[in-house]
Amino acid sequence: MVDPPGKARHCTLMLMAAAVLADCAPEDVQKRALARYSFLFADAALEWMRRWRNQLKRDTSTKRHAAVCKPRLQRLEAALDDAGDIRDYLAAKRQPKDAVRASDLEATAELWAAVNPATVSEIGIAAIEAFDSLSKSPPGTTIAQWVGLDATYGQAVTDALPRRDPGYWYAAADSSADLRPNTLPIAQGGPIGRRVAEINDVAEHLDVLLRLAPILDGALLYDWLIRSALAVELNTLFDLVVGSPPGQPSKVVPLLELCRSDRSEDGKVAVQDFRTFRRLIGEDGWVYIRWMRNSIGAHLDEELTLFDVHRHLMEFDYPGVVRLAEASLDFLDEVGSNRLGLKLLLLGERKIGSWPIDPAIEAPGRPSTAVPKPGWLADFFRRFDSPYMIVSGSNLGSPMIAGMSVGRKPKPRAPVTVRGKCERYLEPSGNSDLWVEGAVGTLASEAEPQVP
Repeated sequence: MVDPPGKARHCTLMLMAAAVLADCAPEDVQKRALARYSFLFADAALEWMRRWRNQLKRDTSTKRHAAVCKPRLQRLEAALDDAGDIRDYLAAKRQPKDAVRASDLEATAELWAAVNPATVSEIGIAAIEAFDSLSKSPPGTTIAQWVGLDATYGQAVTDALPRRDPGYWYAAADSSADLRPNTLPIAQGGPIGRRVAEINDVAEHLDVLLRLAPILDGALLYDWLIRSALAVELNTLFDLVVGSPPGQPSKVVPLLELCRSDRSEDGKVAVQDFRTFRRLIGEDGWVYIRWMRNSIGAHLDEELTLFDVHRHLMEFDYPGVVRLAEASLDFLDEVGSNRLGLKLLLLGERKIGSWPIDPAIEAPGRPSTAVPKPGWLADFFRRFDSPYMIVSGSNLGSPMIAGMSVGRKPKPRAPVTVRGKCERYLEPSGNSDLWVEGAVGTLASEAEPQVP
């Protein structure tokens, strides 16, 4: 077990950085996507703080200080417990909360609802106080002073993320859609439908990370956060679509295996699609993404020094990982556009042009309330569930979904350009121009992907 104080510091900085980015995001789905990392790193920070405190407790000269710090750690633990299992079900990985689909819809909605500013703030304050207490921060100083984000970066983050047309409703097929105002949730039935919704969650989060990667290139802490998060989300995406890397156990039934049960010609073609996707990933890259997730992403390897963690974050093939993420999302978007049984896969948020928000304008089928009951599709799935059905919260949802499905075309993402190794962090005085360019995302990289 190496350097609990350093790793506690790293995780505390990451959870605060996630909260700052969530505040900068313009849309609800983006805010929740980023705020989840506060829960992920707060859980890790608590674990490393406990180990740090145990070290202090075993030393007679610091035993009394360890006792003084205990209530602070207990407050952080209570804040995480009050929020629920967000870390395990929505952050470190994406998995169902309940085996029964209807119950899972309701339980997942409750978890997403807990990803809110008040909860994130409570966790952040508790983590800061716990760390400052353990580290004996001098009066007037705190670890929070290292997380300030320059206003230029903050505005760049806001500008980089897409906004919805504020005058219209949208349709979406991810698991938090029914928490967003003026959003029609759509869900496919059966195990395939559940897995599609989980994949859509991860795809939304990856799209947010990809847009922020070049923007935060020169903001060290935030750059580390995006790099770590990319590994976490890519690993989850691969798990949900095709399972674990060769030779490693899988805890979920991936979409590939679920599609095998569909005996239709379209189902057989989908299986071939996902086999191609597995080849696209490549075994070496796949194994490395899993290692990153387990060692410097959702967890910090016990035997790595903090210097090693930072070195891996700075020196891994960032352009290659970004290109892999882009290629993966574009591939799955094409599958969703062309396979009848997977029409909701990577649907994203789709504008409903016939549903203006203005209540004075007649719009047949539009819900009467802007924010419906969370988990409002659960009642339907209690009565009936089939992979061959797609349901929504509107009596005119079926023709609307059919129109979206027929007209859907693949939309390849605009390529993101990031730099490879971060020499500017090691020698910033010789690269001052790069810090300025990084703020607006104009850096270009000619590095070829090289999987370590």
